[in-house]
Amino acid sequence: MSIQNSRLVQNVKVMMLRGEKGEKGDKGDPGDYIANQYTSLGSKPQINNITLEGNKSLASLGINYPALDSKPQINGVTLSGNKSFADLDFDINDYVQVVSHSAPVNQSISANSGIDKTTTLTSSLPTGFIPIGVVGAAFSGAYSSAISPFVFVHYLVRVTSADVYYIDYGVWNLSSGSVTLNNASFRVLCVKA
Repeated sequence: MSIQNSRLVQNVKVMMLRGEKGEKGDKGDPGDYIANQYTSLGSKPQINNITLEGNKSLASLGINYPALDSKPQINGVTLSGNKSFADLDFDINDYVQVVSHSAPVNQSISANSGIDKTTTLTSSLPTGFIPIGVVGAAFSGAYSSAISPFVFVHYLVRVTSADVYYIDYGVWNLSSGSVTLNNASFRVLCVKA
């Protein structure tokens, strides 16, 4: 295959296009020129048997593009021009909500150690919504307010095959001694299913 391709390339006259009419290339025979202007093409493209020359409208090319008789609407409001959510009677809370969810922790964490926990989220979800992520978390517990006894390591929303949603989270104690965490509070972003 490669031998045939190389022979084909050798037999093709290579022309360089320059200037109005083009100039012959290194491999061209004397007097061989290639026209490079659209107007001098022998076979110009066509649409509906109409040659594409000059300015053409859709109608002159035989293309019938009807105006939309019925424009799209949202809540009975025609979508034309600039519209705000208020103009469309569109309440974002019908589609996106942030819900609060609390979970008992009730666990002591010694210095330089952590815990991983899971809490079931399904019961706190609004009807017809699914969680897509946690947008904030806080913990309450017994520790000195002068220190930051732990860092929040991770949290994620997980769903099982039975459409039950969980928040998996981890907490790490950076202080000396132990801290006791009573509750975890999460703010969960949910969207309409």
